[in-house]
Amino acid sequence: MARNTQIRTAVAFIIAAVAAYLIIVSGWIAYSDYAHVADNDGAKGMAAVFAYGPVGAILIGAGAALLFGGARASHRVKVAAGVVGLLILARAILILFGI
Repeated sequence: MARNTQIRTAVAFIIAAVAAYLIIVSGWIAYSDYAHVADNDGAKGMAAVFAYGPVGAILIGAGAALLFGGARASHRVKVAAGVVGLLILARAILILFGI
């Protein structure tokens, strides 16, 4: 039973993380095309691909693993605390790089 729970949690994380990354990056591409964003050196596009996309994918994937994984209620509290820790870490990384 525990093995099925782990597999279900991992699959939920992977599917949600990939979907979130694709939505964030394609959303940036669509927005920059629609709003005619001038990105001559490519820094904004690289920030979307290498910073916002992965951080958003990790956070959304962790949330999906929390919601759709098979963890019991007692473990969900620990996972929720881990997600909050990831949010704080992600914000600290973005501040560190000035994004």
